[in-house]
Amino acid sequence: MYRLVLFYLNPLLFVLAMIDQPIVIYTIIRHSPSNLKALKAVLLNTSCFQISHSISSFLTQFRQVSNLTPVEIWSYGPIRHQEAYICYILYHILQTSAMVSGLSAFLTIYMKYDAAKYVIPSRNRVRRVVVVLVLLVAVSVACEIILIFIQSLPTEIRENYRQINQNTTEHANIGFVDLRVIPSRINHTIISFQVFAFPILTFYLRRSIFSQVVPGNDDRVSIAKREQTKTFLNGLTIQVMLPVVVLVPVFFGQLLALVTKGEFLLQQYLIFVLPVLPTVCDPMITLYFVTPYRKQVKIWLRMKNETTRQPSPSAFIVT
Repeated sequence: MYRLVLFYLNPLLFVLAMIDQPIVIYTIIRHSPSNLKALKAVLLNTSCFQISHSISSFLTQFRQVSNLTPVEIWSYGPIRHQEAYICYILYHILQTSAMVSGLSAFLTIYMKYDAAKYVIPSRNRVRRVVVVLVLLVAVSVACEIILIFIQSLPTEIRENYRQINQNTTEHANIGFVDLRVIPSRINHTIISFQVFAFPILTFYLRRSIFSQVVPGNDDRVSIAKREQTKTFLNGLTIQVMLPVVVLVPVFFGQLLALVTKGEFLLQQYLIFVLPVLPTVCDPMITLYFVTPYRKQVKIWLRMKNETTRQPSPSAFIVT
């Protein structure tokens, strides 16, 4: 039953993402006000990595067989007919793409926090946060490269997988996850930290931002700008929390499977399917919750007349 559902669900999510993402990229490039340069760059980065995530997920359609030791990765996607190391590389590309797009959403809300908290914005504070996030990604990618070289590319391993995957009619065995291997353990720790710690930081930053824009705190902050800020932050919060909502249950399912060695098919399939949902939902969230983009969509839908554009009081002023 799971395979039947996913046979239709995976292509559907891929098609929807390939429709949504170009629309939001076009809107970001063509209709971003000049005072949203920083936001524009971060949103474009998010969209590009989400496209990478969506393509990798559709081509591979992984299943994590958590009840085996070590945990095996099976591919049911169209690329399963290729050599195992190709699928294994895509497995890590998928992980990195999901990680970077999630970190981009967190960076956006931090930039808004910095702009709201300090009267004189400082690029150095934002740069320090960017450096930390880049280091997390760099360490994760370095671990993935090591894993590819030691667990996938050696000649004897490639030959072993050729023997295992002589019949790929249903699926192909493309690799494994062994937390006893140090690079794998480090990578797993970084991903787990992102899933559980960043939402807590996000709510702290969100609360701090709201405390800066509530009525009476600062007469310079107009009512319109307060409302735009609240709307913008609600969208960012949804973007940051959406991966958490879909990942936390399957992470706990994975932990339970590792401890009990039980076969939980729902967890094995959904741990790769659910993270694809943000690639479909995030573009719509961006188009709705970022005021200039929402106005442009209304113009396209003829819900609003196109008039001479004036720079609106943006909810996000970081250049």
